[in-house]
Amino acid sequence: MSSWDRAFHAYGPARGGDQLLNAFRHGREDMYLRDHPHAAWQPYTFLWTALYCDGRITPATVLGLRHLASAVTADDFGGSDPTLRVAAVWWIRDVIRSVLTATDLDGARLTAARRNEPAVHEWLDEYLRQERSIFDWDADDAPGQVLIAGARVDCFDFLPECFAPLSTLLTPSQAEESSPTPDEPLLTASWPEELRAAAASATALLVAHPGLRR
Repeated sequence: MSSWDRAFHAYGPARGGDQLLNAFRHGREDMYLRDHPHAAWQPYTFLWTALYCDGRITPATVLGLRHLASAVTADDFGGSDPTLRVAAVWWIRDVIRSVLTATDLDGARLTAARRNEPAVHEWLDEYLRQERSIFDWDADDAPGQVLIAGARVDCFDFLPECFAPLSTLLTPSQAEESSPTPDEPLLTASWPEELRAAAASATALLVAHPGLRR
C-alpha cells in the first residue's frame, strides 16, 4: 500500500494529499487556503478533479477511498458544513461505479503483479520528481500503467470495506428528537434524506461486488 508521498493522481505526485483530505473532512477549506495561499489544489477540487478525474483510478484514488470510507460516519465530519459529508458519499459512489464497470480485472491483476519490479520502482522515483500529468504519458511510461492497474485492483479489493459505513448512513433515527452521543452507533443518527439517498445509490452499486452479493 502506497503512502501519499509515494503515490500520484491524474495530474502528478500526490504528496500532501492527506492534508487536503483532512481539511475537507473537518470543513476547514478556508483555513487551508489561508495557510497555503499558493497551493495548487483546494480540498474540494482535489477530491473531484485529481483523485477521481472522470473515473480515472490512480494510486491516490485508493488512498482517498480508504481515508473517506473510514471517516465519513464521524459525528464531526465536515465541521459545520453538512454538504461535505454528502459530497464525500457521492465521491465514494462514483469511485465504486468506475471500479465495478471497468473491464478485464483479471488482466489488471496480472499487470499489477509486476509493480514490485525494479524497473517500476525506478520509474516511480523519477516520476515523483516531476509535476507531470498522466495525460502526458507516452510509451516510456509503461511502468506507470502497471501502477494504474495495481490501483484498480486495490480499489476493487477494498470495496467490501465500504459497505459498513455506507449502510450506516441509510437508516434515519427511530427517535428523531434524540441526538446520538459520541458512544452511540451512528446508525441511530437522524441522517438527512439527501445523505441517505447518496448512501443508497452507492450501496446499490456496491452489492454487485462478488464479496457482497450475499
